[in-house]
Amino acid sequence: MHHLVPAAILLTVAFFLLASRFPATKAYPSVSWVPVTLLLAANAAEHWYGIGWFSHVMFHLAYDTSYMATLLGIVLVLTLVLKRKSYLPVLIAILIAAIPLTYLILLNY
Repeated sequence: MHHLVPAAILLTVAFFLLASRFPATKAYPSVSWVPVTLLLAANAAEHWYGIGWFSHVMFHLAYDTSYMATLLGIVLVLTLVLKRKSYLPVLIAILIAAIPLTYLILLNY
């Protein structure tokens, strides 16, 4: 649970910095790659160094950022639906953000 706070801060700051310069529909796909990148870094660290504290923390951070990015995307889709705007690019970005959760559920039984 303590990993969730840094993940929330990381994604919130990154999203709001991007959303201040670009529309939210353009900022969210940039943020949606963060969990996938962290998952790839965790897998690389586990492959090269074995299971240790770094890979353990990176896996937790990847999963937590995936939760937060998926939740942020769902809120953004609901906002776009209420405004009757196109939400398909955000749905694709949600699928990208949910890759670490899919990895956790399907591959790590």
